[in-house]
Amino acid sequence: NGTINPDFATVEADQQQINLTRYELSYPEKRLFFQEGNDMYNTRIKTFYSRRISDIDFGSRLNGKIGKTQFNILNVKTPDLSTDSVYDPSKYFTAARAKFDFLKSSSMGLTVVDKSWSDGFTRSVSLDYVLNLGKTWQLTGQFVGSAPGDFWSHSAWFMRFARENNIYHYHIRINNVGENFRDNVNQTGFVTDDDRKELDFEGTYKFWIKNTWLEYIDIGSNNNIFWSQKGILRSWDTDSWADFYL
Repeated sequence: NGTINPDFATVEADQQQINLTRYELSYPEKRLFFQEGNDMYNTRIKTFYSRRISDIDFGSRLNGKIGKTQFNILNVKTPDLSTDSVYDPSKYFTAARAKFDFLKSSSMGLTVVDKSWSDGFTRSVSLDYVLNLGKTWQLTGQFVGSAPGDFWSHSAWFMRFARENNIYHYHIRINNVGENFRDNVNQTGFVTDDDRKELDFEGTYKFWIKNTWLEYIDIGSNNNIFWSQKGILRSWDTDSWADFYL
């Protein structure tokens, strides 16, 4: 696919939202040129968010699949919007992702995203995986490094282990996001927060009763806690429930 000087003013406007949190809102992509294959970039740590790109002079996009490997490559150029008082040069955005499927339902992915202009750049490389181990076990994870700057303060990773069936579910997730991670990655991606060491756990269980008035009872607990990279507690939350289904 290719485009030259597209008129994005004709695209449907976003639905207005009121944000009372400290976190940025994410909006869906409605421009046709960016839509095809865009869901490939929906990893947990999202390094490519096409809404970071506004108007463009031209762009090209290649989508495809070879064997068990899906791929998506995008390159666009934005116009020079510099004025006497504001420096906003033209930029090149490049995003490329490949996803390889193996076993019955497991996959590994590689994402490279770059934003370059006349005197600077930001860049990130991401590796992610989904391993379905048997009928009930799943291991997922991702690692992202970015430049420029100190490597560890501009990187992030997570690992998540889960087991579930139609009776129970439990998972534990460990997440580590460098204190300066958003400086680079949010030039092209969507990361709501950084500077955190996080632990997340959830467990649920269904007690099947199946009598004349009660079908099952669903109990569970969701717990999340995270600290800054310096060990300062930033947030702690726990939520437990018991639901009765007639």
